[in-house]
Amino acid sequence: MISSETIKIRQYQSTDLEQCENLFRQTREEVKTVPMIIQLAFDTDMSNIEKNYLLSSRSNWWVAVSNHNQIIGQIALQPLSVADNKFYQEQLSLGKQPHPDDIGELRRLSVHKEYRCSGLGRRLLQILVDYAKEECQYKYIHLTTGKHLKSDHFYEQNGFKCVKFQRFNLNKPDDIIELSTEAISEYDQSLMYLMPSETGFWYKLHYLLKL
Repeated sequence: MISSETIKIRQYQSTDLEQCENLFRQTREEVKTVPMIIQLAFDTDMSNIEKNYLLSSRSNWWVAVSNHNQIIGQIALQPLSVADNKFYQEQLSLGKQPHPDDIGELRRLSVHKEYRCSGLGRRLLQILVDYAKEECQYKYIHLTTGKHLKSDHFYEQNGFKCVKFQRFNLNKPDDIIELSTEAISEYDQSLMYLMPSETGFWYKLHYLLKL
C-alpha cells in the first residue's frame, strides 16, 4: 500500500469507466452482493457517469488515483430526488425537515481493500462534503447502507446519524418492517450482520449528515 499522501483525488474522466466499474464490482463481490444488484448500478447511473454526474446539476464523481495510475477509490454525489426518489417523496409527503431538495445523496463509495484503514475513505468523504456544502448548497447528506456491510461505524465516526432502519424480506418485496435503532429484537440481532443471501432479509440503514 502506498502512503495516502501520494494518492491524487480528482474528478472522474471518461477513460476511468472500466476501472470504476471494476472497483465497484470487486468491493461489492467481497461482501457477496448479488450480481443483479451490481448490474443494476451499471445499467442505471453508472451507465453514463458523465451525463448523470458531471453534466447534471448539483452532482459530481471523484476518483482516487495511485501513483501507478490505478483507481483505488471513488465517491459520488447526486440530488436525493434523483438518487433515492422513494425516500425523497416520503420526506416530501410528510413535510419533514430538512426539505428533501436540501439533501444530497452519497453514492458508490468504494475503496480498494489494500487502501482501507489508510484514511482514504475519509479523504474522499471530506471532498464530497465540502463540495456539497460550498458548490451545491446542500444542507444535509443522505446515504443508505446494509447492516451486514458493517460500514455504519465509519459513517457514525464521521458525524452521520441513523434516521431510519428497515428490514426487507427478499422473498416478499412488499414485506418491509420499520425497526427501532434503540431496541432491536434478539431475532433481528441474530440476522442483521449476516449476508442477505443467507437470511433472506436485507437490513437497510438510512443516515443523514448535517452540513
